[in-house]
Amino acid sequence: MNMMKRTVIGLALSLLLTSGSAVLAAATEPVPWSSLSAEKQQILGKLAKQWDTLAVPRQQRLLLGVERWRGMSADQRRVALDRLKKWKALKPHKRAMIRERYKRFRALPSKARHKLRKTRHWFKNLPEKRRHELRHKWRRTPVDQRRRILKQHRRHH
Repeated sequence: MNMMKRTVIGLALSLLLTSGSAVLAAATEPVPWSSLSAEKQQILGKLAKQWDTLAVPRQQRLLLGVERWRGMSADQRRVALDRLKKWKALKPHKRAMIRERYKRFRALPSKARHKLRKTRHWFKNLPEKRRHELRHKWRRTPVDQRRRILKQHRRHH
């Protein structure tokens, strides 16, 4: 159970970056530790001492993470555990870079986010060899030329 607690806490903490729910934004009252169910207290056990001092939005995101965890199938939990393990293995500067990229992504208009998701899906479905070729070609492209390509692409889309 200890591993599960750590995992849920990690997943919930990762929601600090990803949650944009209007429901969470509307919550203004802190949730006292004593009002949490025994199950939630067990899952969030490591946060017991600091829970009542956490900002309301953070409490809400953590609780949302617990609910998401509880709603996952065994396979989804395995995938989440694997992702958490990979996340924890990253160096702090790499995590910061990813957080910043995600923040910029969330700031984009919904149409732009949809287009990026669609392009990512297309790219991920290419054969590995083709993805490697495209990455290699892009990396060999001079930075100024990359900027021109991106600028031109933005104008047309």
